[in-house]
Amino acid sequence: MNILFNDISIRILIFMLTFAIIFPIIKKIFKDKGVSAVISMAIAGIASFYISYEQIEILFKTYGIIGIILAMLIPFMIAFFFIYYSNIANPIRKMFWIFYSILTIVILQSIISSQETLTLIIIAIVILIILIILFDKTIKDKVEGMRNLRSR
Repeated sequence: MNILFNDISIRILIFMLTFAIIFPIIKKIFKDKGVSAVISMAIAGIASFYISYEQIEILFKTYGIIGIILAMLIPFMIAFFFIYYSNIANPIRKMFWIFYSILTIVILQSIISSQETLTLIIIAIVILIILIILFDKTIKDKVEGMRNLRSR
């Protein structure tokens, strides 16, 4: 029952995504909203009906990974701007990045079930944090330079 519900909900999502992408394109060609809507619904219906379950699984995993990456990227950008636009000392910034990376890895371990994906993401996080820690002073100097340029 759960697989059937997932299949139907994913097919509805694929229908909606396909319709949202195709409708503006068809509307530019036919200029009439009614005709464009009917053609877009037909194309989206065919696309969602003839997709196999294996293809749906691949799409589901891909969108899941993209969602996880975006869910990690937004807090990272907020933390990055907070840390480098404030007057926080160099050792405290480095300790923050170490704490942030450990916290992110712990949260990801509870979210991601695939060990391959988890390992790749953890390696990417560790490399990114090492680079940020190594180039911390350079990053801070660049941010200060940009801030001073804006204040003129």
